[in-house]
Amino acid sequence: MATAKEARRELRHHSRAVHALAFCAKHQLLLSAGSEPELFLWAPALPTHRSPTKLSGHTRPVADVFAAPHSAEAVSADVGGSVKVWN
Repeated sequence: MATAKEARRELRHHSRAVHALAFCAKHQLLLSAGSEPELFLWAPALPTHRSPTKLSGHTRPVADVFAAPHSAEAVSADVGGSVKVWN
């Protein structure tokens, strides 16, 4: 029988729902996106008191995000069809 696990940490910064997450293992960074036009860049290995970096550029809620596995680039797409490349 499996036992319940407790969350190690809770990352809270979005004011609305989170719809997409992408993790870059090479740089140990997490991207989160949701019902806002911004993405948030987290460094989960760092202390919890650090705020994420806000990535602004979309004008509509972000629908999806992808982190390239072997580079520092990420790609996001919003519900209006706009695609952004981040580095």
